Amino acid sequence: LGVIHRDIKPSNLLQDHHGKVWITDFGLARCNAGDTVTITGAVVGTLRYMSPEQASGNPHAIDHRTDIYALGVTLYELLTGRCPYDASDRATFLAELEKGEPAYPRRLRKEIPVDLETIILTAMARYPDQRYATAQDMVDDLRRFQAGEVIQARRPRLVDRVAKWTRRNRRWAVVALATWIFISLGTTLAAILLVGANRQTGRALAESRHSLAEADAFYGQARDVIDHLAVDIAPRLANIPEASDVHRELLQDTLHYYRGFMQQVASNEHRQRDLAETQVDVAEIAVQLGAHEEAALAYRQAADVLGRLPDSLASEALCWNNLGGLLAQHEQPDRAYQAYSNAIDCLRQLQTGVPKREHQRQLALTMAARANLPSADGQPDRDGLLSALQLQREMLAAAPDTSTADGPTVTGTMRRRLQHDTLVTLGLLAAVARDGQDRTHIDYSAQAVALALELRHSHAGQSNAARLAMLEDCYTALCNHVILLESEQRLAEAIDTSQQAIDLGQELCRLRPNGLRYLHDLAIAEQQLSKLFRQSGDIAQQQVHLARVQRLYQKLVEGHPDQPAHRVALLEACQRLKQVAQITGRRDLFQSASLTAARQTQWLEAHAAAATDRGNSSPRRPKTPQG
Repeated sequence: LGVIHRDIKPSNLLQDHHGKVWITDFGLARCNAGDTVTITGAVVGTLRYMSPEQASGNPHAIDHRTDIYALGVTLYELLTGRCPYDASDRATFLAELEKGEPAYPRRLRKEIPVDLETIILTAMARYPDQRYATAQDMVDDLRRFQAGEVIQARRPRLVDRVAKWTRRNRRWAVVALATWIFISLGTTLAAILLVGANRQTGRALAESRHSLAEADAFYGQARDVIDHLAVDIAPRLANIPEASDVHRELLQDTLHYYRGFMQQVASNEHRQRDLAETQVDVAEIAVQLGAHEEAALAYRQAADVLGRLPDSLASEALCWNNLGGLLAQHEQPDRAYQAYSNAIDCLRQLQTGVPKREHQRQLALTMAARANLPSADGQPDRDGLLSALQLQREMLAAAPDTSTADGPTVTGTMRRRLQHDTLVTLGLLAAVARDGQDRTHIDYSAQAVALALELRHSHAGQSNAARLAMLEDCYTALCNHVILLESEQRLAEAIDTSQQAIDLGQELCRLRPNGLRYLHDLAIAEQQLSKLFRQSGDIAQQQVHLARVQRLYQKLVEGHPDQPAHRVALLEACQRLKQVAQITGRRDLFQSASLTAARQTQWLEAHAAAATDRGNSSPRRPKTPQG
């Protein structure tokens, strides 16, 4: 209507019973034509609701947008509970107006919507041309906000806010500009001076890096030599009895070098990975020297260092796993359980995303090793072994046999390893079920035997050590199954499986002709088979295999004549063979066994102090494989 109120404020806005708001007190109003209803001085209105142009006292600068400003202040106070500026006196009010914009409403009350805050700030803009052009525009935006629509007002951009600050703070803006120019000139001059210095520094740095590279190369060469001695040469000496002293001295010298290196790089953050690798080397050498406590400490320290390095979860898991095996071997099940658990935590973190099959395999192996530890009741954790077996079978299902005429592919090699792992876990489950008198032990053992027979001839691409390890576990599975079948009086199956075990034992002896353990195990397997034939009533076959037992122990005695245990075992084999030969009428066997037995008795009587008791020479059953 062309009327400028000039005193919009809460006390002049009255709400009736119908919810309608009435504007009152037009004592300061004026028309656009310049007619004034009331004039009481140069500056009229209530300070805290005055627009900047109204507070300046220039009546010609005031138009209808001063009422839009006052309405924005009223809405600000309604929502925040306070006025945007302190109006205790005109001087303070004007100073705050000059200083800058008021605090944003959302800083005072977080629940105020952003769009509503934008409407208020637009209505309260410092300059009239930045406010709503008309009250109707403000009404329309408020209605859009109520309806959840996009409002027309826009928040000030960073450039606008900087421009506002510059207009309000011209003096400081000039000072800032001068400072920036001064700093820019100084920086440019400093850069020019630094270019020459950088060139000199660059040359010095290049020389330093070259020297460091040379030092690293020399260190790498020295480390390669030491590692070659420890990893390649030392194990070869270990297999030569006459070189045992040299072997031990070499290990001790290598250990001394590694200890010195660890002290030098302990605080060097760039050598932490080298430090961890050296700690692992120390642990492995300490194990060979019988220093098990030092080995355990080195594994733990290596795991702690790797735990602080990125991309080291697999190496850290290996350290914890080795520590668990070492502690389990020395009958510390509680500490071994914790070490295995740490390894499992690392390996499970590696399972996120697309897990690598080797990490899954290591996880299953570690789960089986932890489950094989004796629990509170002295028995392994059967449920843990079943979980490991389930994971291994899932991986086997996902790794089909892809062998070719030239040998197994990568997938085929992984399948062989998984079959080997599953074989070991099945053996452990059979042992647990047998000890708990669970009838499933035969099933687990039979599954292990099936895998053993499948694995026996699948060695393409394997190292000799890996092949031996796999064949040993296959042999153990067969021998254990024989014992279980015998306990169930399934003699025909036991005899067939025993003959397969003997064939495999002979293969092990061919691979390691000087391996006493394989020869001794083969003698025990032959003795077990002779016992089965005796139980089945086949005396002739019992005699054949007892004769083989005698020949095997005769080889052990000839190869190691100073070992009383072999002579005791040979004497017992001769006594059994004499009894059977007497029944079958084989006088030649009887006389040969009698002569051999007499010689062993004579030697044992002459060396009574060195001879062990007869209990130590009794045939041993192959142990259940460990995880």
